[in-house]
Amino acid sequence: MDQSSRDTLTALDAALADLSDGSVGLEQVPEDWMTCQQWSKMLKKSVSVTTRRIKILIDQGKWESKTFRIMTSAGKPYPVPHYRKKP
Repeated sequence: MDQSSRDTLTALDAALADLSDGSVGLEQVPEDWMTCQQWSKMLKKSVSVTTRRIKILIDQGKWESKTFRIMTSAGKPYPVPHYRKKP
């Protein structure tokens, strides 16, 4: 195996190692965006009630939704919807 092939394999191994830890592609969530679970905890309401109310506010154009790829409590990266009041 020549040096060029070894370099390619080394680069590939490094790239695969980066992917295996799950942190590639994660997004930083701004402070004003929260999940339904976070909103429900802050408002001291159930998640289902909070979700329904947020969906109504989104339909009225008062709130907005955006999905961020974050590390979940299970330790896996996952796209999770976040919500905030429109500025």
